[in-house]
Amino acid sequence: MERINLAQKSLAKERISRKLRVLKSISTDILVKAGKVTFIQKGPESTSDTFILKHTLSPPIGNYLKKSNSSAIPNYLKQSRIKEKILPPIPKIGPYEIPKERRIRKSIFSEKLNQTLMSSFANASQASIELSVTNDFDRKKISFELRTQIGRSQGKPKKENQDCVFFKQDFIQPACHFFSVCDGHGTNGLDVVTLVRSSLPNNIEKSFSQLTPEENYESRILRSLQSGYEMTENLLNFSNIEVCLSGCTSVSIIKICNTIYCANIGDSRAILGNYNGKNCIPVALTKDHVPGNEIEGNRIIKSGGFIDSLRDQEGNSYGPLRVWVKKNEYPGLAMTRCFGDSVSKNIGVLSEPEITKYELTGTDRFLVIASDGIWEYLSNRKVVKIVEKQWKFGTVKSACDQLMNAAVKKWNQHGEYMDDISFIIIFFKD
Repeated sequence: MERINLAQKSLAKERISRKLRVLKSISTDILVKAGKVTFIQKGPESTSDTFILKHTLSPPIGNYLKKSNSSAIPNYLKQSRIKEKILPPIPKIGPYEIPKERRIRKSIFSEKLNQTLMSSFANASQASIELSVTNDFDRKKISFELRTQIGRSQGKPKKENQDCVFFKQDFIQPACHFFSVCDGHGTNGLDVVTLVRSSLPNNIEKSFSQLTPEENYESRILRSLQSGYEMTENLLNFSNIEVCLSGCTSVSIIKICNTIYCANIGDSRAILGNYNGKNCIPVALTKDHVPGNEIEGNRIIKSGGFIDSLRDQEGNSYGPLRVWVKKNEYPGLAMTRCFGDSVSKNIGVLSEPEITKYELTGTDRFLVIASDGIWEYLSNRKVVKIVEKQWKFGTVKSACDQLMNAAVKKWNQHGEYMDDISFIIIFFKD
Protein backbone atom coordinates (compact mmCIF):
# COMPACT_ATOMS: atom_id res chain seq x y z
CA MET A 1 0.00 0.00 0.00
CA GLU A 2 2.85 2.34 0.80
CA ARG A 3 4.35 1.80 -2.65
CA ILE A 4 1.04 2.51 -4.36
CA ASN A 5 0.49 5.73 -2.40
CA LEU A 6 3.99 6.96 -3.19
CA ALA A 7 3.51 6.15 -6.86
CA GLN A 8 0.18 7.97 -7.02
CA LYS A 9 1.67 11.07 -5.41
CA SER A 10 4.32 11.19 -8.12
CA LEU A 11 1.92 10.73 -11.04
CA ALA A 12 0.45 14.24 -11.13
CA LYS A 13 3.88 15.85 -11.37
CA GLU A 14 5.00 13.21 -13.87
CA ARG A 15 2.00 13.78 -16.17
CA ILE A 16 2.80 17.49 -16.45
CA SER A 17 6.51 16.98 -17.02
CA ARG A 18 5.84 14.20 -19.55
CA LYS A 19 3.53 16.37 -21.64
CA LEU A 20 6.05 19.20 -21.60
CA ARG A 21 8.82 16.87 -22.68
CA VAL A 22 6.75 15.46 -25.53
CA LEU A 23 5.61 18.88 -26.75
CA LYS A 24 9.18 20.10 -26.69
CA SER A 25 10.45 17.04 -28.52
CA ILE A 26 7.77 17.26 -31.22
CA SER A 27 8.60 20.91 -31.83
CA THR A 28 12.22 19.94 -32.50
CA ASP A 29 13.75 17.22 -34.63
CA ILE A 30 13.19 14.23 -32.38
CA LEU A 31 10.42 12.77 -34.51
CA VAL A 32 12.51 12.87 -37.64
CA LYS A 33 15.90 11.88 -36.32
CA ALA A 34 16.65 8.20 -36.06
CA GLY A 35 18.46 7.22 -32.91
CA LYS A 36 21.70 5.30 -32.91
CA VAL A 37 21.52 1.62 -33.78
CA THR A 38 22.42 -0.69 -30.94
CA PHE A 39 23.85 -4.15 -31.28
CA ILE A 40 23.29 -7.60 -29.90
CA GLN A 41 25.99 -8.18 -27.34
CA LYS A 42 26.65 -11.39 -25.51
CA GLY A 43 25.48 -11.13 -21.93
CA PRO A 44 27.45 -12.20 -18.86
CA GLU A 45 28.45 -15.84 -18.80
CA SER A 46 26.49 -18.15 -16.56
CA THR A 47 28.23 -18.42 -13.23
CA SER A 48 27.59 -19.52 -9.69
CA ASP A 49 29.87 -16.80 -8.38
CA THR A 50 27.43 -14.33 -6.87
CA PHE A 51 30.25 -11.85 -6.29
CA ILE A 52 30.54 -11.42 -10.07
CA LEU A 53 26.78 -11.20 -10.47
CA LYS A 54 26.38 -8.53 -7.79
CA HIS A 55 28.26 -5.97 -9.89
CA THR A 56 25.21 -5.79 -12.20
CA LEU A 57 22.86 -4.98 -9.34
CA SER A 58 22.22 -2.18 -6.91
CA PRO A 59 24.18 -2.49 -3.63
CA PRO A 60 21.41 -3.93 -1.41
CA ILE A 61 20.50 -6.83 -3.70
CA GLY A 62 24.18 -7.37 -4.51
CA ASN A 63 25.02 -7.72 -0.83
CA TYR A 64 22.07 -10.05 -0.36
CA LEU A 65 23.27 -12.36 -3.13
CA LYS A 66 26.81 -12.32 -1.82
CA LYS A 67 25.62 -13.60 1.56
CA SER A 68 23.28 -16.21 0.11
CA ASN A 69 23.85 -19.16 -2.17
CA SER A 70 23.46 -19.35 -5.94
CA SER A 71 19.82 -20.38 -5.65
CA ALA A 72 19.01 -16.69 -5.16
CA ILE A 73 19.92 -16.05 -8.79
CA PRO A 74 16.71 -15.71 -10.88
CA ASN A 75 15.99 -18.47 -13.38
CA TYR A 76 16.43 -16.24 -16.41
CA LEU A 77 20.04 -15.57 -15.37
CA LYS A 78 20.84 -19.28 -15.42
CA GLN A 79 21.77 -19.85 -19.05
CA SER A 80 21.63 -23.24 -20.71
CA ARG A 81 24.87 -25.07 -21.30
CA ILE A 82 23.78 -25.83 -24.84
CA LYS A 83 25.54 -23.45 -27.18
CA GLU A 84 23.46 -21.09 -29.23
CA LYS A 85 24.52 -19.03 -32.18
CA ILE A 86 25.04 -15.35 -31.38
CA LEU A 87 24.46 -12.84 -34.15
CA PRO A 88 27.28 -10.46 -35.07
CA PRO A 89 26.54 -6.75 -34.68
CA ILE A 90 25.20 -4.85 -37.66
CA PRO A 91 27.03 -1.74 -38.91
CA LYS A 92 26.38 1.39 -36.90
CA ILE A 93 24.14 3.87 -38.70
CA GLY A 94 24.19 7.53 -37.80
CA PRO A 95 21.14 9.81 -37.55
CA TYR A 96 19.35 11.08 -40.63
CA GLU A 97 17.35 14.30 -40.79
CA ILE A 98 14.29 14.48 -43.02
CA PRO A 99 14.03 17.73 -45.01
CA LYS A 100 11.84 20.40 -43.44
CA GLU A 101 9.18 20.15 -46.10
CA ARG A 102 8.67 16.46 -45.26
CA ARG A 103 8.56 16.76 -41.51
CA ILE A 104 5.47 15.53 -39.69
CA ARG A 105 3.55 18.30 -37.99
CA LYS A 106 2.44 17.77 -34.44
CA SER A 107 -1.16 18.51 -35.36
CA ILE A 108 -1.70 14.92 -36.53
CA PHE A 109 -0.99 13.69 -33.02
CA SER A 110 -3.45 15.99 -31.25
CA GLU A 111 -6.30 16.12 -33.77
CA LYS A 112 -7.00 12.60 -34.96
CA LEU A 113 -4.97 10.20 -32.88
CA ASN A 114 -7.71 8.66 -30.74
CA GLN A 115 -10.38 8.77 -33.45
CA THR A 116 -8.36 7.05 -36.18
CA LEU A 117 -5.82 4.84 -34.44
CA MET A 118 -7.86 3.36 -31.62
CA SER A 119 -11.34 2.70 -33.01
CA SER A 120 -11.04 -0.45 -35.12
CA PHE A 121 -8.52 -2.28 -32.97
CA ALA A 122 -10.26 -2.40 -29.59
CA ASN A 123 -10.29 -6.21 -29.50
CA ALA A 124 -7.20 -6.85 -31.62
CA SER A 125 -5.41 -8.93 -29.01
CA GLN A 126 -8.37 -11.32 -28.72
CA ALA A 127 -7.68 -12.88 -32.14
CA SER A 128 -7.07 -16.62 -32.07
CA ILE A 129 -5.70 -18.00 -35.34
CA GLU A 130 -4.70 -16.52 -38.66
CA LEU A 131 -3.04 -18.42 -41.48
CA SER A 132 -1.26 -17.25 -44.60
CA VAL A 133 0.94 -18.89 -47.22
CA THR A 134 2.94 -16.89 -49.71
CA ASN A 135 5.52 -17.58 -52.41
CA ASP A 136 8.47 -15.24 -52.23
CA PHE A 137 10.60 -14.19 -55.17
CA ASP A 138 13.58 -15.98 -53.60
CA ARG A 139 12.36 -19.55 -54.26
CA LYS A 140 11.20 -19.91 -50.66
CA LYS A 141 7.68 -20.69 -49.57
CA ILE A 142 6.80 -19.45 -46.12
CA SER A 143 3.80 -20.54 -44.10
CA PHE A 144 2.96 -19.00 -40.77
CA GLU A 145 0.36 -18.98 -38.04
CA LEU A 146 -0.38 -16.57 -35.19
CA ARG A 147 -1.69 -17.55 -31.77
CA THR A 148 -2.64 -15.67 -28.61
CA GLN A 149 -4.28 -16.95 -25.44
CA ILE A 150 -5.48 -14.98 -22.47
CA GLY A 151 -3.81 -15.73 -19.14
CA ARG A 152 -5.38 -16.37 -15.77
CA SER A 153 -5.06 -15.12 -12.21
CA GLN A 154 -5.98 -17.15 -9.14
CA GLY A 155 -7.26 -19.88 -11.43
CA LYS A 156 -9.69 -17.62 -13.31
CA PRO A 157 -9.29 -16.02 -16.77
CA LYS A 158 -7.84 -12.53 -16.64
CA LYS A 159 -10.03 -9.55 -17.45
CA GLU A 160 -8.29 -8.91 -20.78
CA ASN A 161 -5.51 -10.23 -22.99
CA GLN A 162 -2.79 -7.59 -23.13
CA ASP A 163 -0.75 -9.40 -25.78
CA CYS A 164 -1.02 -8.55 -29.46
CA VAL A 165 0.25 -10.43 -32.54
CA PHE A 166 0.01 -9.08 -36.08
CA PHE A 167 1.58 -9.11 -39.52
CA LYS A 168 1.50 -7.21 -42.79
CA GLN A 169 2.30 -8.66 -46.20
CA ASP A 170 3.90 -6.65 -49.02
CA PHE A 171 5.34 -4.36 -46.37
CA ILE A 172 7.39 -1.50 -47.89
CA GLN A 173 7.63 -3.48 -51.14
CA PRO A 174 6.39 -6.75 -52.72
CA ALA A 175 7.76 -9.95 -51.15
CA CYS A 176 8.52 -8.06 -47.94
CA HIS A 177 6.69 -9.15 -44.79
CA PHE A 178 6.32 -7.60 -41.34
CA PHE A 179 5.64 -9.64 -38.18
CA SER A 180 5.34 -8.37 -34.63
CA VAL A 181 4.48 -9.48 -31.09
CA CYS A 182 3.70 -6.98 -28.31
CA ASP A 183 3.19 -7.72 -24.62
CA GLY A 184 1.33 -5.08 -22.61
CA HIS A 185 1.55 -4.49 -18.89
CA GLY A 186 -0.02 -2.16 -16.35
CA THR A 187 -3.60 -0.94 -16.00
CA ASN A 188 -3.70 0.42 -19.56
CA GLY A 189 -1.56 -2.26 -21.22
CA LEU A 190 -4.27 -3.24 -23.71
CA ASP A 191 -4.68 0.37 -24.85
CA VAL A 192 -0.93 0.64 -25.32
CA VAL A 193 -0.61 -2.50 -27.47
CA THR A 194 -3.66 -1.44 -29.49
CA LEU A 195 -2.06 1.87 -30.38
CA VAL A 196 1.29 0.22 -31.13
CA ARG A 197 -0.39 -2.35 -33.37
CA SER A 198 -2.18 0.30 -35.37
CA SER A 199 0.68 2.77 -35.68
CA LEU A 200 4.07 1.00 -35.61
CA PRO A 201 3.95 -0.61 -39.10
CA ASN A 202 2.65 2.62 -40.64
CA ASN A 203 5.33 4.69 -38.94
CA ILE A 204 8.08 2.40 -40.22
CA GLU A 205 6.69 2.48 -43.77
CA LYS A 206 6.27 6.26 -43.68
CA SER A 207 9.81 6.72 -42.42
CA PHE A 208 11.09 4.50 -45.23
CA SER A 209 9.20 6.47 -47.88
CA GLN A 210 10.64 9.75 -46.61
CA LEU A 211 14.25 8.63 -47.02
CA THR A 212 15.97 9.37 -50.30
CA PRO A 213 16.16 6.39 -52.73
CA GLU A 214 19.80 7.29 -53.40
CA GLU A 215 20.71 6.14 -49.89
CA ASN A 216 21.90 2.58 -49.30
CA TYR A 217 18.86 0.27 -49.10
CA GLU A 218 19.90 -1.41 -45.87
CA SER A 219 20.61 1.95 -44.29
CA ARG A 220 17.07 3.02 -45.16
CA ILE A 221 15.64 -0.09 -43.49
CA LEU A 222 17.64 0.45 -40.31
CA ARG A 223 16.80 4.14 -40.09
CA SER A 224 13.13 3.37 -40.71
CA LEU A 225 13.03 0.91 -37.83
CA GLN A 226 14.71 3.38 -35.49
CA SER A 227 12.50 6.27 -36.54
CA GLY A 228 9.32 4.15 -36.58
CA TYR A 229 9.84 3.09 -32.97
CA GLU A 230 10.63 6.65 -31.92
CA MET A 231 7.55 8.05 -33.64
CA THR A 232 5.36 5.39 -32.04
CA GLU A 233 6.71 6.25 -28.59
CA ASN A 234 5.90 9.91 -29.16
CA LEU A 235 2.41 9.08 -30.43
CA LEU A 236 1.85 7.10 -27.28
CA ASN A 237 3.09 9.88 -25.00
CA PHE A 238 0.92 12.45 -26.72
CA SER A 239 -2.24 10.31 -26.64
CA ASN A 240 -4.78 10.41 -23.82
CA ILE A 241 -3.65 6.97 -22.64
CA GLU A 242 -2.18 7.15 -19.15
CA VAL A 243 1.26 5.57 -19.57
CA CYS A 244 3.01 6.57 -16.35
CA LEU A 245 2.85 2.96 -15.15
CA SER A 246 1.65 1.15 -18.30
CA GLY A 247 3.46 0.07 -21.45
CA CYS A 248 4.39 -2.84 -23.70
CA THR A 249 7.30 -4.74 -25.15
CA SER A 250 7.73 -5.17 -28.89
CA VAL A 251 9.72 -7.51 -31.11
CA SER A 252 9.33 -6.94 -34.86
CA ILE A 253 10.66 -8.81 -37.88
CA ILE A 254 11.03 -7.50 -41.43
CA LYS A 255 11.70 -10.28 -43.96
CA ILE A 256 12.92 -9.10 -47.35
CA CYS A 257 13.64 -12.10 -49.57
CA ASN A 258 16.40 -13.95 -47.67
CA THR A 259 17.26 -11.11 -45.29
CA ILE A 260 15.75 -10.68 -41.84
CA TYR A 261 15.90 -7.50 -39.78
CA CYS A 262 14.80 -7.78 -36.17
CA ALA A 263 14.00 -4.83 -33.86
CA ASN A 264 13.39 -5.52 -30.18
CA ILE A 265 12.57 -3.75 -26.93
CA GLY A 266 11.79 -5.70 -23.77
CA ASP A 267 11.69 -9.39 -22.90
CA SER A 268 9.72 -10.82 -25.79
CA ARG A 269 11.98 -12.85 -28.01
CA ALA A 270 12.69 -14.08 -31.57
CA ILE A 271 14.71 -17.20 -32.44
CA LEU A 272 15.51 -19.20 -35.57
CA GLY A 273 15.77 -22.97 -35.85
CA ASN A 274 18.92 -23.78 -37.83
CA TYR A 275 19.74 -27.34 -38.92
CA ASN A 276 23.35 -28.28 -38.16
CA GLY A 277 23.37 -31.69 -39.82
CA LYS A 278 21.97 -33.61 -36.85
CA ASN A 279 19.20 -31.47 -35.42
CA CYS A 280 18.10 -27.86 -35.14
CA ILE A 281 19.84 -25.45 -32.81
CA PRO A 282 18.48 -22.04 -31.77
CA VAL A 283 19.83 -18.82 -33.25
CA ALA A 284 18.91 -15.90 -30.99
CA LEU A 285 17.86 -12.81 -32.94
CA THR A 286 17.19 -10.88 -29.72
CA LYS A 287 18.46 -10.60 -26.18
CA ASP A 288 16.20 -9.95 -23.21
CA HIS A 289 16.24 -6.38 -21.93
CA VAL A 290 15.96 -7.14 -18.23
CA PRO A 291 17.65 -5.69 -15.11
CA GLY A 292 19.76 -8.84 -14.72
CA ASN A 293 21.52 -8.14 -18.03
CA GLU A 294 24.83 -6.49 -17.16
CA ILE A 295 24.75 -3.79 -19.84
CA GLU A 296 21.09 -2.95 -19.28
CA GLY A 297 21.38 -3.01 -15.48
CA ASN A 298 24.44 -0.75 -15.45
CA ARG A 299 22.59 1.84 -17.52
CA ILE A 300 19.70 1.86 -15.04
CA ILE A 301 22.00 2.30 -12.05
CA LYS A 302 24.04 5.06 -13.73
CA SER A 303 20.77 6.87 -14.50
CA GLY A 304 19.82 6.90 -10.82
CA GLY A 305 17.57 3.86 -10.83
CA PHE A 306 17.54 1.04 -8.32
CA ILE A 307 17.46 -2.71 -9.04
CA ASP A 308 15.96 -5.19 -6.63
CA SER A 309 13.36 -7.94 -6.55
CA LEU A 310 10.10 -7.80 -4.66
CA ARG A 311 10.35 -8.38 -0.91
CA ASP A 312 7.94 -10.02 1.51
CA GLN A 313 7.14 -8.66 4.97
CA GLU A 314 10.24 -10.32 6.38
CA GLY A 315 12.47 -8.75 3.75
CA ASN A 316 13.06 -11.91 1.72
CA SER A 317 13.32 -11.42 -2.04
CA TYR A 318 11.15 -13.25 -4.56
CA GLY A 319 10.47 -13.05 -8.28
CA PRO A 320 12.61 -11.43 -10.99
CA LEU A 321 14.76 -8.35 -10.56
CA ARG A 322 12.88 -5.11 -11.14
CA VAL A 323 13.59 -1.44 -11.82
CA TRP A 324 12.64 1.10 -9.14
CA VAL A 325 12.75 4.87 -9.00
CA LYS A 326 13.47 4.58 -5.29
CA LYS A 327 14.18 1.59 -3.13
CA ASN A 328 11.23 -0.78 -3.52
CA GLU A 329 8.70 2.02 -4.15
CA TYR A 330 7.72 2.24 -7.83
CA PRO A 331 7.33 1.23 -10.67
CA GLY A 332 8.78 -2.27 -10.17
CA LEU A 333 9.27 -2.79 -13.91
CA ALA A 334 10.72 -6.20 -14.82
CA MET A 335 12.30 -4.94 -18.07
CA THR A 336 14.67 -2.17 -19.10
CA ARG A 337 13.21 -1.26 -22.52
CA CYS A 338 9.59 -0.81 -23.55
CA PHE A 339 7.02 1.54 -25.02
CA GLY A 340 5.31 3.74 -22.43
CA ASP A 341 6.14 3.57 -18.69
CA SER A 342 7.07 7.24 -18.72
CA VAL A 343 7.94 7.22 -15.00
CA SER A 344 10.75 4.78 -15.77
CA LYS A 345 12.16 6.77 -18.68
CA ASN A 346 13.84 9.10 -16.16
CA ILE A 347 15.96 6.25 -14.78
CA GLY A 348 17.36 4.75 -17.97
CA VAL A 349 14.47 2.67 -19.36
CA LEU A 350 14.51 3.08 -23.16
CA SER A 351 12.13 2.67 -26.07
CA GLU A 352 15.06 2.54 -28.50
CA PRO A 353 15.12 -0.83 -30.30
CA GLU A 354 18.11 -3.13 -30.57
CA ILE A 355 18.41 -4.18 -34.21
CA THR A 356 20.01 -7.29 -35.71
CA LYS A 357 20.34 -8.63 -39.23
CA TYR A 358 20.35 -12.24 -40.38
CA GLU A 359 20.79 -13.83 -43.82
CA LEU A 360 18.67 -16.92 -44.28
CA THR A 361 20.31 -20.03 -45.73
CA GLY A 362 19.08 -23.44 -46.83
CA THR A 363 19.65 -24.77 -43.32
CA ASP A 364 17.24 -22.35 -41.63
CA ARG A 365 13.94 -24.11 -41.08
CA PHE A 366 11.68 -21.89 -39.00
CA LEU A 367 11.32 -18.71 -36.98
CA VAL A 368 9.53 -18.25 -33.64
CA ILE A 369 8.51 -14.82 -32.31
CA ALA A 370 6.87 -14.89 -28.89
CA SER A 371 5.99 -12.98 -25.74
CA ASP A 372 7.46 -14.02 -22.40
CA GLY A 373 4.43 -16.22 -21.79
CA ILE A 374 6.41 -18.75 -23.85
CA TRP A 375 9.90 -18.03 -22.54
CA GLU A 376 9.10 -17.96 -18.82
CA TYR A 377 9.35 -21.75 -18.52
CA LEU A 378 10.51 -22.90 -21.97
CA SER A 379 14.13 -22.45 -23.05
CA ASN A 380 15.15 -21.56 -26.60
CA ARG A 381 16.37 -25.13 -27.05
CA LYS A 382 13.09 -26.66 -25.85
CA VAL A 383 11.03 -24.46 -28.16
CA VAL A 384 13.22 -25.38 -31.13
CA LYS A 385 12.89 -29.08 -30.30
CA ILE A 386 9.08 -28.84 -30.21
CA VAL A 387 8.79 -26.92 -33.47
CA GLU A 388 11.44 -28.95 -35.33
CA LYS A 389 9.47 -32.16 -34.94
CA GLN A 390 6.40 -30.56 -36.48
CA TRP A 391 8.48 -29.00 -39.28
CA LYS A 392 9.52 -32.54 -40.22
CA PHE A 393 6.33 -34.49 -39.68
CA GLY A 394 3.51 -31.98 -39.22
CA THR A 395 2.34 -28.53 -40.23
CA VAL A 396 2.74 -25.01 -38.93
CA LYS A 397 -0.69 -25.43 -37.33
CA SER A 398 0.37 -28.55 -35.44
CA ALA A 399 3.55 -26.75 -34.38
CA CYS A 400 1.45 -23.97 -32.86
CA ASP A 401 -0.76 -26.51 -31.11
CA GLN A 402 2.20 -28.32 -29.60
CA LEU A 403 3.99 -25.15 -28.50
CA MET A 404 0.88 -23.69 -26.89
CA ASN A 405 0.14 -26.96 -25.09
CA ALA A 406 3.71 -27.16 -23.78
CA ALA A 407 3.63 -23.59 -22.49
CA VAL A 408 0.23 -23.99 -20.77
CA LYS A 409 1.36 -27.25 -19.17
CA LYS A 410 4.42 -25.54 -17.69
CA TRP A 411 2.34 -22.70 -16.28
CA ASN A 412 -0.11 -25.19 -14.78
CA GLN A 413 2.76 -26.85 -12.95
CA HIS A 414 3.72 -23.58 -11.28
CA GLY A 415 0.45 -22.48 -9.70
CA GLU A 416 -2.80 -20.70 -10.48
CA TYR A 417 -1.27 -17.77 -12.38
CA MET A 418 -0.57 -17.87 -16.11
CA ASP A 419 0.65 -14.98 -18.24
CA ASP A 420 -0.88 -14.18 -21.62
CA ILE A 421 0.77 -16.40 -24.25
CA SER A 422 1.29 -15.15 -27.81
CA PHE A 423 3.55 -16.19 -30.67
CA ILE A 424 4.09 -16.47 -34.40
CA ILE A 425 5.68 -19.54 -36.04
CA ILE A 426 7.02 -19.20 -39.59
CA PHE A 427 8.09 -22.24 -41.63
CA PHE A 428 10.67 -21.90 -44.42
CA LYS A 429 10.47 -24.55 -47.13
CA ASP A 430 11.64 -24.79 -50.73
